[in-house]
Amino acid sequence: MAEIYTVGWAHLAQTALHAEFLKQFGATFNNPKLLEAAGRVDRLAANWTAFRIFGAHGAHGGIELETAVSEIEKRVSGFISDHERALDTIEDAVKSF
Repeated sequence: MAEIYTVGWAHLAQTALHAEFLKQFGATFNNPKLLEAAGRVDRLAANWTAFRIFGAHGAHGGIELETAVSEIEKRVSGFISDHERALDTIEDAVKSF
């Protein structure tokens, strides 16, 4: 479980950085599709935060391990769907150029 906290940090940071990149270019080019993509990618960064928190607390006794695993499992399918929607939105935005 502790690995989720550590590995998730890099993913959270990269995701947040990409969301900011999309937001800046969306504003620069006045492209609503890029701005929508930025919002979707930003949501992914927030989701990484939840994974990291449950990983850390499950590993170090802040909450029961079973509870942490259950909370992570509940979020996985939505997390995957959010990734797919974000990628689809980015692809649509790129096609608009």
